[in-house]
Amino acid sequence: MREKFLPVAVFFILVWSISSVALLPVKVKAQSQIYIRADGSIEPSGTPVYTEDKVTYFLNGSLDGSIIVERDHILINGTGFMIKGDDTGRGITLVGINNVTVASLRIDSFEFGVWVNASSWVKILDSRISSNGNYGVWVGFSSDVTVNGNNITSNERGIAFNMGTKNSVITRNRVLNNQGGIGLTGTTASTVAYNHISGSLNGISLLFSANHNMVYRNNITSSYSTAAIQIAASAQNRIWENNIYSNSQEGILLDYSPNNSITANTVKGNKYGIKLLSSNGNTIYNNNFIDNSKNVVSNNSYMNMWDSGSELGGNYWSDYDGADSNRDGIGDLPLIIDAGNIDQYPLKGIFSYWNVTADHRLIVVSNSTIEQATYFETNSTLKMKVSNMTVDQLFGFCRVCVSENLMSPPYSVVIDSGSTVVLNFNGTLYYNGTHRWIYFAYPHSTHIVEIIPESSNNVIVLAYILVFLVVATCRRKKPTRLSQSPAQLPSSRRLR
Repeated sequence: MREKFLPVAVFFILVWSISSVALLPVKVKAQSQIYIRADGSIEPSGTPVYTEDKVTYFLNGSLDGSIIVERDHILINGTGFMIKGDDTGRGITLVGINNVTVASLRIDSFEFGVWVNASSWVKILDSRISSNGNYGVWVGFSSDVTVNGNNITSNERGIAFNMGTKNSVITRNRVLNNQGGIGLTGTTASTVAYNHISGSLNGISLLFSANHNMVYRNNITSSYSTAAIQIAASAQNRIWENNIYSNSQEGILLDYSPNNSITANTVKGNKYGIKLLSSNGNTIYNNNFIDNSKNVVSNNSYMNMWDSGSELGGNYWSDYDGADSNRDGIGDLPLIIDAGNIDQYPLKGIFSYWNVTADHRLIVVSNSTIEQATYFETNSTLKMKVSNMTVDQLFGFCRVCVSENLMSPPYSVVIDSGSTVVLNFNGTLYYNGTHRWIYFAYPHSTHIVEIIPESSNNVIVLAYILVFLVVATCRRKKPTRLSQSPAQLPSSRRLR
């Protein structure tokens, strides 16, 4: 029943929300309003806002009131001071403005903390925005807006990018204990990345033609009503490398949303790992669905791709119990969600990656905990530390993808400097012309694993041979013994 009426309910909530924001006037009570006029002047005078060059504006004290910006190409540096409202109005207002930065400001107790409309190249940086009755940051019909490095807490809603907003960025914010987290509605070609979102009704929402956006490397925990990441009536979005833990509903929800890419996310301890409602043609692979009450639900959804073939495989499902008889890190049998949704290559270990150089990434599928992975350029060797994932684990394996530009094949594996046996080694598991996949296993404990290219092996062998030859030569040489007294030696050989 919930699935049937969810799109309709979301639609009416959205319409009500947008109409209440865009069409109704903001409530205003008597409080100070400071204007930065188009000519650079400040009205009224005698406030904590000052400037010496009409380019950079500072606060030298806190302010009970708001700031309305009418000038382009300026910086407002709050220097840690606060502007405080009476639960009405807007803390910072930018309408029809270009190239304005607001930084290091505390914005508290307005209806809207920051309001940006029909503006471009606006930056909201390193500020604390809290206890606002509607939105912490509201952006509409704008482009190239950056919201970065802010603490956005205890607002009715955290950050909203709305209809007509494009080419904008929400990064490295702490969005905590708001009713809503981060929302993109009708927003295109924008990025949401490296944010920490916790204690909100929802985490990140892409709604109603929020298309061609990127959502990656966010941490989302403890959303308590709707999905941690929700995509509704939106397409062509890329969602990757997010950590989604302990949310009360879906980790990821696709609702009437086609042709999105969902890869390399870790979704753990939620009610549902991923749910698809009338969503077709999505690509979903290399995700980790771990210990969710139900890892996957699909209703009326077809033609979704749940794997990337035998090369990268599918997803890790903690409740998949298929065998891996050929020892390649991929289950022998597919995971069947329903007739239209099948993971043909379910992973037998958790998918992870390590950026071992600026240009190269090591991809690992393993049932061990990979504590670290390091590349040593001096000898072109990869070293990993692996340990038990569970206390009673007896057997571990790694399926590793290595770039040939990083290390020239063939490869060999040494565990604990040779003191631990390498099991089931396969150095030619898969090759695509640029990357090579290898597989190896080991009796479980904590181990140091070295992956060594043939060139390094040759150097080591030559070094051993050289040392052996030097030692052997030294042993064969005997000291010259004088058999005659100095007096008996020819004069040319006497010691002088």
